[in-house]
Amino acid sequence: MISLASTIVAELIWFCQTFFPSNIVLRYFRRRDRLKWGALVGLTGAAVHYALFLLLSTGYQQWGWEAWAHLVGIPVVLSLVKYALFIPISAIVLVHHRVREGILVRQVNRELRRRAKTDGTSIPDFTAEQRDELKTLARQALAFRP
Repeated sequence: MISLASTIVAELIWFCQTFFPSNIVLRYFRRRDRLKWGALVGLTGAAVHYALFLLLSTGYQQWGWEAWAHLVGIPVVLSLVKYALFIPISAIVLVHHRVREGILVRQVNRELRRRAKTDGTSIPDFTAEQRDELKTLARQALAFRP
């Protein structure tokens, strides 16, 4: 009986994570190149879901909707909370990724300077374009890391 209940709960959680519109949007914006839009997406999603929650609350109170209609409000409130929490989480994850990229770029620069010293050649001085290319390569290298 317990395994049946846990299986049903697991399937319900999978269904909600896969097919809730808020989860689809948040999954789309959780990628590294889209994290900069995290605050805007979070504010917009929270505002839309708050307006929907107010509409549902008004419908319950003024228009006398049935009691079972309160169940519609549960996913709305959950989505509202998810969007509100996505704002600081996306900022933290973005800072984390930028720090990792900076560390990787510094490691590459250090390795290139060390090789130049051991070879007896001049230490490389990168242009802005070459630094941007190094950052892009760092992002690509970190994107495929576990």
